[in-house]
Amino acid sequence: VFDDITERKRREANLALLAEIAEDFARLASETEIMHSIGARLAKHLRLDGFNFSEFNEQFDAATIKYSWNAADVPQLEGTFRHSDFHRTEEFNHAMRAGETWVVSDAQSDERLDGQAAAAIGVGAFIVVPFHRRGKWQGSFTATSRRAREWTDDEIALIQEVSNRTFPRLERARAEAALLESEARFRSVFFSNMVAMGIWEKNGGIVEANDALLGLLGYSRQDMEAGEIKWNLLTPPDYLHLDAQALAEIAETGRCAPFE
Repeated sequence: VFDDITERKRREANLALLAEIAEDFARLASETEIMHSIGARLAKHLRLDGFNFSEFNEQFDAATIKYSWNAADVPQLEGTFRHSDFHRTEEFNHAMRAGETWVVSDAQSDERLDGQAAAAIGVGAFIVVPFHRRGKWQGSFTATSRRAREWTDDEIALIQEVSNRTFPRLERARAEAALLESEARFRSVFFSNMVAMGIWEKNGGIVEANDALLGLLGYSRQDMEAGEIKWNLLTPPDYLHLDAQALAEIAETGRCAPFE
């Protein structure tokens, strides 16, 4: 009965952790914020000493730690490492390519590892969950303990679950950051007024224009904001068929060939 109650409480605690992580995913925006929060929560829950995400370049046997959380008294893992400096066989790489979780309970006695190399970075035990993108091993999450420990099936499953939920969230955060950066670059060019530029709608409305375009057309920004500028009314009747052709191309392919 005691074991059943303990198991139930552990499941409930794990579910509560996953719910908190889901809230973090919704609340936080950057990869750094997400990793710091997830690492701290998981470390507290499982008594970990470190949690990091690394990207791997198999051609150069190079793993670069992109984001990490470490206990205050544990060496900060950062930079680029070679897996071959720690793993004595190809077994680790085979497991990562196959999408299999790698579990080490005692880095000093595990014959697959270089115990001294692990000790130098303050790692006594660890779990690695691989990350695949388009079917290819691209990186991994690693949970570490400074001392040897026997990982339970429940702990391994939880680390796998958290990792598998975090992978796509980090990808989304990276895409969102790239989009914001791209939009900032576009707006910088747009409002530099080097070229007359505008953003229009299919119904004829111009929703944004830079000063270069407004000056070329002879309208003010107030005219634009009042909806008084209509690109389809600016087009001479003899050229309306070209507008229709361009709109058809956009509807079919998402773009149209430039024309004058």
